[in-house]
Amino acid sequence: MADGHTDQGRVETSLVRAPFWSGGAGFSGRCLLGTEDIAIRPRRLTTRDLGVFAYLTDRYLWPPPDSDSDPARFTIYNLGQAIYGREPDGKERRELRRSLERLFAAHVIFGYQQDAPASSWRRLVVQIDSEMDRLAREDLLADGRCAGRLRGSTFELTLAPWVAKAVRGGHFTWLNLATLRQLGGIAARLWVYLEAERYKPDADGLEGTWVGLGRPALATLGADRYQRHRDARRALARAGTQIVRVDRRYAAVKVERRAGGWALVAHRVLERERWEARSALRSALDAPQPEGPPSDPHSPVDS
Repeated sequence: MADGHTDQGRVETSLVRAPFWSGGAGFSGRCLLGTEDIAIRPRRLTTRDLGVFAYLTDRYLWPPPDSDSDPARFTIYNLGQAIYGREPDGKERRELRRSLERLFAAHVIFGYQQDAPASSWRRLVVQIDSEMDRLAREDLLADGRCAGRLRGSTFELTLAPWVAKAVRGGHFTWLNLATLRQLGGIAARLWVYLEAERYKPDADGLEGTWVGLGRPALATLGADRYQRHRDARRALARAGTQIVRVDRRYAAVKVERRAGGWALVAHRVLERERWEARSALRSALDAPQPEGPPSDPHSPVDS
């Protein structure tokens, strides 16, 4: 990807589906990845952090790297173009540096247990180098300091080997960063998750998927901050409406009651011409039919 093409991003798919990207305190608990608990420390990351990570992963993968240890090379200017759609101002550059610091500090664990040894935790980013600041993992561990001020504008970032190996093997989800920056809050998180879903062809030129809205799903989608389940459902329904408005590939993203409980149901357009024709026909059939002229009671009636 050339520096000017900033709308493309990729994220390792198991991370897309993990409950890491809604901000706030650290998380430990079950999510939609399976039966094992998962955790992140010291805190959850934000959807902006996810966009930054997607951009950096794409920078690592293009041109194709020779090894897992090859760095992603980037400038704050081009990173800002990807995240904000324009040249970042001073405040936004500081926000991007803080995002890099959070990614550098993050540790995750799959199959979390309360007494998990330190060696079980995985990092997402193991090193960030700039022309003014050298941030090696060994130095961080020796001094116990944070990632640093990340001074400068040109950087090299090294992904953790397990992340690099996975994405080099094709285990990633494409993200359109231009779409992501038009969304916010739960809508952004939900859209990213839906991009990683597996869809099945449906009727009327659509493909569909659904997610049961139990506690793991609410945590994964960033809706677990609501005390009442109905408030979380309403927030997800509003987010679905926003996604359909922003991303034309989605025909509907709704919260529905099903036999087993509440579910979030998403449909994307698989064959647009067929879908639009069926939608037009359905609208015509549902439209109220005009009434005919009133009958004349004195007119002859065929026997």
